[in-house]
Amino acid sequence: MLGKNKKIKEELIGAFKFSNIISKKLLFSETHCDVYQIKLINDKTEYLMKEILIDTVTNNEQSIRKEILLINKINNTVEKPKNFLKFHGYAVIEDNLTFERSFFLFFDLVSDSLASIIKKKRSSKIRFHFQEIYSTYRALLNSFTYSQMRNIRHSKICPQNIMCESEEEEIYFSSIRICDFAVGEEKQNKSKLSFGKDLPDSEIKYLSPELRNHDLKEGADYYKADVFALGILILEMGTFKFPSNLEYKEDEFIFVETKDLAIELEEMMKEMKLIYKERIRPVDRKKFEFFMNLLELMLSLEITSRPDFLELYKRSIFMCDEDILNHMMIEEKRYSMEGEVFWIDKN
Repeated sequence: MLGKNKKIKEELIGAFKFSNIISKKLLFSETHCDVYQIKLINDKTEYLMKEILIDTVTNNEQSIRKEILLINKINNTVEKPKNFLKFHGYAVIEDNLTFERSFFLFFDLVSDSLASIIKKKRSSKIRFHFQEIYSTYRALLNSFTYSQMRNIRHSKICPQNIMCESEEEEIYFSSIRICDFAVGEEKQNKSKLSFGKDLPDSEIKYLSPELRNHDLKEGADYYKADVFALGILILEMGTFKFPSNLEYKEDEFIFVETKDLAIELEEMMKEMKLIYKERIRPVDRKKFEFFMNLLELMLSLEITSRPDFLELYKRSIFMCDEDILNHMMIEEKRYSMEGEVFWIDKN
């Protein structure tokens, strides 16, 4: 597994040793890394391995180590959403001849990505159920809102960076897993942004127009930019289309014609409403209307109108009769536990 002329320069893995890996199977490739399913000697547990080649531009060692710190910060927190992919550690491998080095990051095994599932459904012309889209939205919203509360920004929101454990390509709330983080920890919500043309194509496409156009005179709200990316991801799930005005064009990707984009997004929203008008259950119609209003806010090109994740989470609390009953039971249990603690402390 180590390969000819290669050696372990650094290893910090909790569950196993790098030398225990006996085979790997390529699951999919991203722009700057490959993702594998690996098997260990004398161990039935399989893991997901992400191989990142260190370069001087995009995957520089400092940025990778910073990402590992952020992943560890999330991973080592007890009270957090369950949609974060469990991290087991990393190893650094160096080629003795070329001196090229790669980081290997290890996670719980998740065999698919949202990008792959969208591609399969698009080719087979099988639409996502509204509940699949809504569950994906809620899972991602939980994770990104939690990250914002911890002053951590994802910044790489796109289907290629969302992992899924799907059953016959059906997605549930518990299917979604988050593992990638970039840019780093933001101590302030607003900050100047600078980036070059070294970003992966898949991530450039989802950047908000204000970042693409460098319209940052007043500073950019990173979290609102990520909300826009999430909105585009959800719109893509609903329509199987991607806005042509956001498509990547070599050496032209920075500029977005916002007037044309606004018209296109409005048309895509209408198309999504039409697609699901007859597909949703009567009991979900109010929820769907409510959700589409949220999606419109997420895709707002007026930054002041677009919420960040905390604001979006507060707006997203939709209560149907079943939700109200569940909320009552959870609240009752919480207050009952508080009462028990009060009497224990009092005595």
